[in-house]
Amino acid sequence: MIQLCTTETQFDECYSVLSQLYSDLTQVQFKERISEMSANGYQIVLLRAGNTPVCYCGFITGENFACGRYLYLCELVTIEAYRSRGYGEQMLDWLLHYARDLRIETVHLDSPVTRHQAHKFYMTHGFVQAAYHFELKL
Repeated sequence: MIQLCTTETQFDECYSVLSQLYSDLTQVQFKERISEMSANGYQIVLLRAGNTPVCYCGFITGENFACGRYLYLCELVTIEAYRSRGYGEQMLDWLLHYARDLRIETVHLDSPVTRHQAHKFYMTHGFVQAAYHFELKL
C-alpha cells in the first residue's frame, strides 16, 4: 500500500526507512525537521509491504522558469533488506502518476556521484543526467 503521510503517527513510521539513507539522523532530529519541512511544502509518501514500511519518498512541488511546474524528489529510499523486489519501481510509478495528475511538467532529483546503483535505477526508468549540481556550504 502506498499513501501520502500527513499525520505525526504516519511520520513516526517513516523514520525507520529514512534512517537507511541518513544513518546519523536521530529520531528527535527527524521529528523536528519533518515538522518544519512539511509546513514549507515537503510531502512524504510511504510504501508498506503488509504492515512494514519499506520505501520512503520525500518530495516538493514548485514552479520556475527553468523547469516549469516540477516535482523534486528529495529522498527516495528502500530498506536494504527489501531492495530489488520492485518497491522502488512501485513508488516511482505512483509518484509519476501523482505528478501527471497535478499537471507537473518535469520530475527532478539529485543523486550523489557515488550511488551507481541509484543512477542505474533512474536511467532505467527514463531519467537523464540533464545538469550538474553545484553547492557552496556556508
